[in-house]
Amino acid sequence: PYTTLFRSLFGILPALNAQQYYFKHYLVENGLSNNSVSCSLQDKNGFLWFGTINGLNRFDGYSFKVFRHNPEDSCSIGSNFIRCLFEDQKGHLWIGTNKSIYLYNSHSEKFSLFPKAHFGDVTDIKEDQEGRLWLISNLNLFCYDQQAGKVKSYALDSSTGTASSIAIAENNIIWVSTSTGMIKKYDAQIDSFITYSIIKKSDKQQILRIEKIYPLNNGRSEERRVG
Repeated sequence: PYTTLFRSLFGILPALNAQQYYFKHYLVENGLSNNSVSCSLQDKNGFLWFGTINGLNRFDGYSFKVFRHNPEDSCSIGSNFIRCLFEDQKGHLWIGTNKSIYLYNSHSEKFSLFPKAHFGDVTDIKEDQEGRLWLISNLNLFCYDQQAGKVKSYALDSSTGTASSIAIAENNIIWVSTSTGMIKKYDAQIDSFITYSIIKKSDKQQILRIEKIYPLNNGRSEERRVG
Protein backbone atom coordinates (compact mmCIF):
# COMPACT_ATOMS: atom_id res chain seq x y z
CA PRO A 1 0.00 0.00 0.00
CA TYR A 2 1.14 3.53 -0.71
CA THR A 3 0.28 6.72 1.09
CA THR A 4 0.44 10.40 0.34
CA LEU A 5 2.77 12.51 2.45
CA PHE A 6 1.65 14.84 5.22
CA ARG A 7 3.69 16.94 7.62
CA SER A 8 2.23 17.28 11.11
CA LEU A 9 2.56 20.57 12.95
CA PHE A 10 1.63 20.70 16.60
CA GLY A 11 0.22 23.67 18.46
CA ILE A 12 -1.80 24.60 21.51
CA LEU A 13 -4.78 26.90 21.54
CA PRO A 14 -4.73 28.79 24.85
CA ALA A 15 -8.48 29.39 24.80
CA LEU A 16 -9.26 25.71 24.56
CA ASN A 17 -6.23 24.54 26.50
CA ALA A 18 -6.07 21.50 24.22
CA GLN A 19 -3.57 20.21 21.72
CA GLN A 20 -4.46 20.85 18.10
CA TYR A 21 -2.97 19.15 15.07
CA TYR A 22 -2.17 20.84 11.79
CA PHE A 23 -1.20 19.01 8.64
CA LYS A 24 0.55 20.20 5.53
CA HIS A 25 0.06 18.07 2.45
CA TYR A 26 3.20 17.64 0.33
CA LEU A 27 2.74 16.81 -3.33
CA VAL A 28 4.78 16.78 -6.52
CA GLU A 29 4.11 20.53 -6.74
CA ASN A 30 6.08 20.93 -3.48
CA GLY A 31 9.10 19.01 -4.78
CA LEU A 32 8.17 15.43 -3.91
CA SER A 33 9.16 13.06 -6.73
CA ASN A 34 5.83 11.22 -6.71
CA ASN A 35 2.61 11.41 -4.72
CA SER A 36 2.70 7.68 -3.88
CA VAL A 37 4.99 7.22 -0.86
CA SER A 38 5.93 3.60 -0.09
CA CYS A 39 8.32 4.04 2.88
CA SER A 40 9.87 6.65 5.15
CA LEU A 41 12.74 7.05 7.62
CA GLN A 42 14.41 9.70 9.76
CA ASP A 43 18.19 9.24 9.83
CA LYS A 44 20.61 10.05 12.66
CA ASN A 45 21.34 13.46 11.14
CA GLY A 46 17.67 14.43 11.28
CA PHE A 47 16.94 14.17 7.57
CA LEU A 48 13.62 12.65 6.53
CA TRP A 49 13.75 10.14 3.68
CA PHE A 50 10.79 9.10 1.58
CA GLY A 51 10.77 6.32 -0.97
CA THR A 52 8.29 6.55 -3.83
CA ILE A 53 7.54 4.64 -6.99
CA ASN A 54 9.50 7.28 -8.89
CA GLY A 55 12.55 8.27 -6.88
CA LEU A 56 14.11 8.66 -3.44
CA ASN A 57 13.50 11.92 -1.57
CA ARG A 58 15.48 13.61 1.20
CA PHE A 59 13.69 16.33 3.14
CA ASP A 60 15.55 18.85 5.35
CA GLY A 61 12.44 20.51 6.74
CA TYR A 62 12.29 23.08 3.96
CA SER A 63 12.76 21.38 0.61
CA PHE A 64 13.19 18.01 -1.06
CA LYS A 65 16.25 16.68 -2.82
CA VAL A 66 15.34 13.91 -5.26
CA PHE A 67 17.62 11.02 -6.19
CA ARG A 68 16.80 9.10 -9.37
CA HIS A 69 18.44 6.54 -11.59
CA ASN A 70 20.69 8.04 -14.25
CA PRO A 71 21.82 5.50 -16.87
CA GLU A 72 24.85 7.67 -17.62
CA ASP A 73 25.95 7.75 -13.96
CA SER A 74 27.12 4.45 -12.45
CA CYS A 75 27.00 6.01 -8.98
CA SER A 76 23.31 6.89 -9.15
CA ILE A 77 20.70 4.70 -7.53
CA GLY A 78 19.89 1.70 -9.72
CA SER A 79 16.10 1.97 -9.62
CA ASN A 80 13.48 4.65 -9.06
CA PHE A 81 11.04 2.21 -7.43
CA ILE A 82 11.94 2.44 -3.73
CA ARG A 83 10.47 -0.37 -1.62
CA CYS A 84 12.04 0.05 1.86
CA LEU A 85 14.57 2.13 3.80
CA PHE A 86 16.80 1.18 6.72
CA GLU A 87 19.62 2.84 8.67
CA ASP A 88 21.97 0.43 10.46
CA GLN A 89 23.81 0.88 13.76
CA LYS A 90 26.78 2.49 11.98
CA GLY A 91 24.60 5.06 10.26
CA HIS A 92 24.68 3.44 6.82
CA LEU A 93 21.53 3.95 4.78
CA TRP A 94 20.26 0.85 2.97
CA ILE A 95 17.73 1.32 0.18
CA GLY A 96 15.66 -1.63 -0.95
CA THR A 97 14.36 -1.29 -4.49
CA ASN A 98 12.59 -3.52 -6.98
CA LYS A 99 16.05 -4.15 -8.43
CA SER A 100 18.20 -5.12 -5.42
CA ILE A 101 19.76 -3.09 -2.56
CA TYR A 102 21.77 0.11 -2.76
CA LEU A 103 23.95 1.81 -0.14
CA TYR A 104 24.03 5.59 0.19
CA ASN A 105 27.29 7.46 0.82
CA SER A 106 26.37 10.61 2.76
CA HIS A 107 29.70 12.31 2.02
CA SER A 108 29.64 11.92 -1.76
CA GLU A 109 25.85 11.57 -2.05
CA LYS A 110 26.45 8.60 -4.34
CA PHE A 111 25.02 5.09 -4.37
CA SER A 112 26.58 1.65 -4.70
CA LEU A 113 24.99 -1.72 -5.41
CA PHE A 114 25.13 -4.22 -2.55
CA PRO A 115 28.04 -6.42 -3.72
CA LYS A 116 27.61 -9.61 -1.71
CA ALA A 117 24.64 -11.15 -3.53
CA HIS A 118 22.21 -10.49 -6.32
CA PHE A 119 18.77 -9.62 -5.03
CA GLY A 120 15.55 -8.76 -6.80
CA ASP A 121 12.58 -7.00 -5.25
CA VAL A 122 13.68 -6.08 -1.70
CA THR A 123 10.72 -5.23 0.54
CA ASP A 124 12.08 -5.29 4.10
CA ILE A 125 15.44 -4.81 5.87
CA LYS A 126 16.14 -5.06 9.61
CA GLU A 127 19.25 -5.41 11.81
CA ASP A 128 19.61 -7.54 14.94
CA GLN A 129 21.77 -6.71 17.96
CA GLU A 130 24.64 -8.78 16.58
CA GLY A 131 24.85 -6.57 13.50
CA ARG A 132 23.33 -9.09 11.11
CA LEU A 133 20.95 -7.76 8.48
CA TRP A 134 17.76 -9.69 7.84
CA LEU A 135 15.98 -8.95 4.59
CA ILE A 136 13.21 -10.11 2.31
CA SER A 137 13.85 -10.31 -1.42
CA ASN A 138 11.39 -11.77 -3.91
CA LEU A 139 9.36 -12.95 -0.89
CA ASN A 140 12.32 -15.05 0.36
CA LEU A 141 14.21 -14.55 3.63
CA PHE A 142 17.95 -13.84 3.81
CA CYS A 143 20.50 -12.96 6.49
CA TYR A 144 23.67 -10.97 5.84
CA ASP A 145 26.46 -11.43 8.39
CA GLN A 146 28.40 -8.18 8.04
CA GLN A 147 31.43 -9.44 10.01
CA ALA A 148 31.78 -12.61 7.96
CA GLY A 149 30.68 -10.93 4.77
CA LYS A 150 28.34 -13.81 3.94
CA VAL A 151 24.70 -14.02 2.90
CA LYS A 152 22.57 -16.98 3.92
CA SER A 153 19.09 -17.83 2.66
CA TYR A 154 16.44 -19.39 4.89
CA ALA A 155 13.98 -21.57 3.03
CA LEU A 156 10.46 -21.36 4.43
CA ASP A 157 8.20 -24.38 4.47
CA SER A 158 5.85 -24.22 1.48
CA SER A 159 2.87 -24.78 3.77
CA THR A 160 3.58 -21.57 5.68
CA GLY A 161 3.78 -19.37 2.58
CA THR A 162 6.30 -16.69 1.70
CA ALA A 163 7.96 -14.09 3.93
CA SER A 164 6.07 -10.79 4.24
CA SER A 165 7.68 -8.84 7.09
CA ILE A 166 10.46 -8.86 9.71
CA ALA A 167 10.43 -7.59 13.30
CA ILE A 168 13.27 -7.73 15.82
CA ALA A 169 12.25 -7.36 19.46
CA GLU A 170 14.31 -5.68 22.19
CA ASN A 171 15.46 -9.08 23.43
CA ASN A 172 16.96 -9.69 19.95
CA ILE A 173 14.37 -12.27 18.98
CA ILE A 174 13.79 -12.29 15.22
CA TRP A 175 10.21 -12.68 14.05
CA VAL A 176 9.05 -13.20 10.46
CA SER A 177 5.47 -13.07 9.23
CA THR A 178 4.20 -15.06 6.28
CA SER A 179 1.65 -14.77 3.50
CA THR A 180 -0.53 -17.46 5.09
CA GLY A 181 -1.09 -15.63 8.38
CA MET A 182 1.65 -17.34 10.41
CA ILE A 183 4.65 -16.00 12.30
CA LYS A 184 8.08 -17.58 12.64
CA LYS A 185 10.53 -17.18 15.51
CA TYR A 186 14.26 -17.62 14.95
CA ASP A 187 15.99 -20.24 17.10
CA ALA A 188 19.74 -19.59 17.13
CA GLN A 189 20.55 -23.02 18.57
CA ILE A 190 19.23 -24.80 15.50
CA ASP A 191 19.76 -21.85 13.13
CA SER A 192 16.20 -22.21 11.91
CA PHE A 193 12.69 -20.93 12.51
CA ILE A 194 9.82 -22.25 14.63
CA THR A 195 6.37 -21.65 13.17
CA TYR A 196 3.37 -20.42 15.14
CA SER A 197 -0.17 -20.29 13.81
CA ILE A 198 -2.02 -17.31 15.27
CA ILE A 199 -5.18 -17.55 13.19
CA LYS A 200 -8.17 -19.56 14.30
CA LYS A 201 -9.50 -22.13 11.87
CA SER A 202 -12.72 -20.17 11.53
CA ASP A 203 -10.75 -17.09 10.46
CA LYS A 204 -8.62 -18.71 7.76
CA GLN A 205 -11.06 -17.89 5.00
CA GLN A 206 -11.06 -14.21 5.95
CA ILE A 207 -7.36 -13.52 6.54
CA LEU A 208 -5.07 -14.00 3.58
CA ARG A 209 -1.77 -12.84 5.00
CA ILE A 210 0.02 -10.80 7.65
CA GLU A 211 1.29 -7.73 5.88
CA LYS A 212 3.43 -6.17 8.64
CA ILE A 213 4.60 -6.98 12.16
CA TYR A 214 6.06 -4.53 14.68
CA PRO A 215 8.09 -5.07 17.87
CA LEU A 216 6.58 -3.92 21.17
CA ASN A 217 8.44 -2.64 24.23
CA ASN A 218 7.57 -5.80 26.14
CA GLY A 219 9.56 -7.94 23.70
CA ARG A 220 6.55 -9.23 21.81
CA SER A 221 5.44 -8.41 18.28
CA GLU A 222 2.28 -6.87 16.94
CA GLU A 223 0.91 -7.77 13.55
CA ARG A 224 -1.22 -6.04 10.97
CA ARG A 225 -3.41 -8.46 9.10
CA VAL A 226 -4.75 -8.06 5.60
CA GLY A 227 -7.82 -9.89 4.38
